[in-house]
Amino acid sequence: MNDFDGTRRLYREAKRNMLHEMGAKLSGSWRWVAPEFETALEQILSPGGLDGAECIWKTRHKEVWKCRVETPAGPKTVIYKCSYSSRPLFYAVHYSKNAREAANYRGLAAIGIPVARLLGCGDFRDGRILRRSFLVTEFAEGFRDGRAFLPGGAAERESELRDEFLRGNLRHLAKMHEAHCTHRGFLPNNLLWRKQEGEAAPELLWIDVTSAFFCPLPERLFAREIVRDLATLFAAMKLNEELRAELIRFYLDANRRTTLRFDELFRRVADAVARR
Repeated sequence: MNDFDGTRRLYREAKRNMLHEMGAKLSGSWRWVAPEFETALEQILSPGGLDGAECIWKTRHKEVWKCRVETPAGPKTVIYKCSYSSRPLFYAVHYSKNAREAANYRGLAAIGIPVARLLGCGDFRDGRILRRSFLVTEFAEGFRDGRAFLPGGAAERESELRDEFLRGNLRHLAKMHEAHCTHRGFLPNNLLWRKQEGEAAPELLWIDVTSAFFCPLPERLFAREIVRDLATLFAAMKLNEELRAELIRFYLDANRRTTLRFDELFRRVADAVARR
């Protein structure tokens, strides 16, 4: 078994093990919670449990709340995400988005990618009909997301820190791609960072990894996933051509498996960015 197959196996086995550990199923409700978080989760899920919480995001099908709860170790700030099903037939035969994200957190952590700490996850189902699902993670204290480096952002002028942020995340992405795992949500708002005292490189943390999955395609076909992930980040970060070229060279040095060459990858990424 080569290194790439070993990484792929780690990722896939960790995801499967997490689904098994959580008791995730397609018929009937289920719930998983970290041992020290049981009482706090009951509090959040009870009527009025979100009173006083800060609503970060709310649409017809999704809510995200920032909550302060009590745990045996003391007060803790957490992020509670609740999703309401809009595709009952699809989720009758598929795990919920939050279950898949929880499994991805475990899978990505298994291959050395820093991710948010998972505290709880579960589905509320009537038989096979998914009504809603939830996911709870520990709030990343002191972290900001990559949008801080955009024009007008709080870290707009910190170009060296921005470049370290980009290189660090591309290094993690290359490791995913070597194992033929695609991200499909590689956006700056899902990539958190904070300065480390005495270190040039920031500490990184990934959140919202729902869309990540193993993609068993031949190398030339998997190249589409590489282009998609890079173009997603580069377009959102509004990077100029010179910096994109520099980062693509860095990515190709980090990804030992791809058969793509610089000229081809640069062209394909530029075309994808232009279409966005």
